[in-house]
Amino acid sequence: MFTKGNQLAKNKGKHKRTKDRELQRKLYEDYLLSEILKNKAPIVAALISSAKKGNIQAIKEVGERFLGKVTDNINHTGKISIPIKSIIIKKANGN
Repeated sequence: MFTKGNQLAKNKGKHKRTKDRELQRKLYEDYLLSEILKNKAPIVAALISSAKKGNIQAIKEVGERFLGKVTDNINHTGKISIPIKSIIIKKANGN
């Protein structure tokens, strides 16, 4: 039974709203995916066309889709003269 001050009573509507939002998000994702699959040729052509015209974001997108995301590989050999923590802080500050 829900009584005044009962936490379950206060949150009763939250769970329904959360489930409703999850359902809406899932329906939207499904719709978006179906539209992309139906229209993928023109979408890809437009993306490639944009990249050819010099759109940097399109160039990155094409590169990531066909070549994979770039990863940072850090290989160091030899002695380091300052602590790595200092290097990271200096790089973050732009110095």
